[in-house]
Amino acid sequence: MKVMWLVNFVIPTVAEKTNSTATVNEGWISGMLNALATKSDVILSICYPQNLQNNVRNDFIQGVEYIGYTQTKDARRYDPQLKNVFAEILKREKPDIVHLMGTEFPHCYSMVEACIQEKIISKTVVSIQGLVSVYSTHYLNALPVNIVYGRTIRDWLKNENQYKAANKLKERGKYEEKAIALIPNVIGRTDWDEACTRQLSPSARYYVNNEVLRNSFYEDEWRYENCEKHSIFFSQATTPIKGLHIMLRALPLIKNKYPDVKLYVAGTNITEFPFYKISSYGKYLRNLVYNQDLYNNVVFTGPLVEKEMKKRFLQSNVFVSASMIENSPNSVGEAMILGLPCITSDVGGVKNLLEHGKEGYIYQADAPYMLAYYIDKVFEMRENAEILGQTARAHAQKTHNRIINAEKLIDIYEDIHNENTKYYAQNDR
Repeated sequence: MKVMWLVNFVIPTVAEKTNSTATVNEGWISGMLNALATKSDVILSICYPQNLQNNVRNDFIQGVEYIGYTQTKDARRYDPQLKNVFAEILKREKPDIVHLMGTEFPHCYSMVEACIQEKIISKTVVSIQGLVSVYSTHYLNALPVNIVYGRTIRDWLKNENQYKAANKLKERGKYEEKAIALIPNVIGRTDWDEACTRQLSPSARYYVNNEVLRNSFYEDEWRYENCEKHSIFFSQATTPIKGLHIMLRALPLIKNKYPDVKLYVAGTNITEFPFYKISSYGKYLRNLVYNQDLYNNVVFTGPLVEKEMKKRFLQSNVFVSASMIENSPNSVGEAMILGLPCITSDVGGVKNLLEHGKEGYIYQADAPYMLAYYIDKVFEMRENAEILGQTARAHAQKTHNRIINAEKLIDIYEDIHNENTKYYAQNDR
């Protein structure tokens, strides 16, 4: 069976060959790619955006064809020319299945348009990652009004603020909604994404399949004795959706009892941008750090690749996901499968990942005092926190089982393919 994936970014495998910069996000795609590598019943090609050349680029790496289409515009904006580019790729590749990895960018809708044009829309399936159309409604949660509408010099120059950022996400979401309404097959994994997709496309067939994590996260296990005591790891903080402002509001409550507490934040330090580059959100975070005397307690690590990320997990005392909305965050899955004690906000589909009180803790998303309470609870456990982590690890090993999830995905492909075969056989009579 020939399967073509459409992904949002350059993935590490092809980045290494083309000397491109790979994304540190969407690690589950690399995980599933590795899991499918041993399956002889799938011939895989991966369509991805690139700006190395003006025409379509083809590379073959370890038995997988990588098809790089030219991304000439901002990926967040709809490009009407992409439909024809994708149509030509489909004509040449003749895939049995077209699998869209996420709906967050308008190129997903362009591929749907191409599939309709080439009369293969019935062979199309989409995996739900996040849903920007829904995320936009949560983007401003727990932000002060002056941050929502306020502007820095950078914001004035770019004619932006957080309110406009939420609206831009909403505009992108319109293409997502149109795409999902037209795709007949959907793969999800949580109550949240099933609820959302059924509302957007009531007639779509909904398949359940969990994600595969990056390879190295299956190899090690967290130990209390090896961690930096009273340290917290926070894996993303570039937008308000990730909730760093909630974490920073909780941190003084923790510092009262643990003056040595350290918060490690993966990614660029957006609070230290110069005055002409800092956004209103970055300035808000900076004020939270300095006005609460936290500058010696917060460390931005810079962007972390896979093994660096895993090392930071293993060195930390607890992992926190304070997002305003998520589907099933891979960061939570990675923390769990390593056995690192985990605390997450009660949003989206996280309850499908983690059982409160037994495998970690789930707190009300806009309640920093409850986040502080559970962090204190984990710190107080000391070595007994390993029990919490080991229970979570056992759960994650089932949820993110590489063999089972890869086989399930192939079953989904076969089901979609067989349904198409039946359809054409009936219409040939």
